[in-house]
Amino acid sequence: MSKTENNTGGINWYAANQYDFSGEWGRADFDQRHRLNMLESFNPGRGFTIGVGLALATGKPYTLTTGQDLYGTGLANARPIGVPRNSLQGPGYANLDLRLSRDFFLTKEKKEKGKVLTFAFDAFDAINHVNYASFVGIQTSPSFEHAVSALPNRRLQLTSRFKF
Repeated sequence: MSKTENNTGGINWYAANQYDFSGEWGRADFDQRHRLNMLESFNPGRGFTIGVGLALATGKPYTLTTGQDLYGTGLANARPIGVPRNSLQGPGYANLDLRLSRDFFLTKEKKEKGKVLTFAFDAFDAINHVNYASFVGIQTSPSFEHAVSALPNRRLQLTSRFKF
């Protein structure tokens, strides 16, 4: 569980009202209230290793804006009266990564010191869950509260490694 607040979104961020910064304190852009990260690997025998990575989190915040320049600053990022920065929240995040690998020991020396050939199969985002990255918070936009990008979907990878 965590909570992070600040009054800026970074170097490319502009306040909704350039003449009054008092309404800018709120949730940080990266604030996720609940996060769970688990990593585990185990060896069922015969040189096999199974790895599992699970990441779950609540959604990140984003800001509701009117899409109008109410303060004459040339920026159309004004918020409705009384609406704080980062008051909307996107959906949660879920990711499961899996790995299956097998070691082939090429010498009779001790396993840690000998030559080893490893083959592995990885599945990143194995459940193929869509994890959205950013949302439109402009009230006048036809895409209001819709996602405009997503993180990469399922990826599969085969690898080999020779250790000597």
